[in-house]
Amino acid sequence: MDMIERVARTLCRADGLSENAVYNGKPMWRSFELTARFVLIAMREPDPKMSAVANFDRNVAVAHWNAIIDVALDGQSPLPTRGAAVPTSDQQALSLPG
Repeated sequence: MDMIERVARTLCRADGLSENAVYNGKPMWRSFELTARFVLIAMREPDPKMSAVANFDRNVAVAHWNAIIDVALDGQSPLPTRGAAVPTSDQQALSLPG
């Protein structure tokens, strides 16, 4: 189960719905996938408390966190190489299925 599915299922249950009930021919949790993507996008940039717990350079911690969230969003983003610019725009992180 990928992170989008995990978050979508959690949101479905939080709404008091059965995640496996069928809605429009698909499991109910599938109707929460877009919201789950937006939740992960909102988490893409760590807050100061989150990045402070890393025992290494904040920029490195943020780059790693961004890469982790990017992988959760599209399953393909590689970890940035040392010194590489890390996009921080929510627009860049959002890639909706076509």
